[in-house]
Amino acid sequence: MSVLVVIENPEECSLVFSGVEPVAARSYLADESFPALKGVKIFNLCRSYRYQSIGYYVSLLAEARGHKPVPNIVTIQDMKSQAIIRLASDELEEVIGRQLADQEPRKISVNIYFGKTPDRMFEPVASRLFKLFPTPFLRADFSCSSFWNLQNISPI
Repeated sequence: MSVLVVIENPEECSLVFSGVEPVAARSYLADESFPALKGVKIFNLCRSYRYQSIGYYVSLLAEARGHKPVPNIVTIQDMKSQAIIRLASDELEEVIGRQLADQEPRKISVNIYFGKTPDRMFEPVASRLFKLFPTPFLRADFSCSSFWNLQNISPI
């Protein structure tokens, strides 16, 4: 499976992708060569996935073309749903409680990059959240009153 990394403006991107040439989002949306590609995984690194944003349309069009976008439209919608976030929090309750048991302060944010995080202590949580919300760059916000909860998950 070939891979495309789609970015709003590749000239402004300081990330280096080994063996992968970044594609401008507008090119992916308009260029006639992309629809013909088969078996393509699209890593959508656009700044926003809000409805009607360019990032939203990259994932939407990728799905319509039969490509495999990360994130896909279902994931984008799930990150906006407090009901889905509560379900994820319930599913992760044990691992969240174990990983965050001794954390102070009682609110914490964890940045997740393709399922990994700089703080190895949070790796199990980061890995599980990436499986639930496959998005290249995520921020997970947790808080604790009597037990730890996932409060929000959002792309960064």
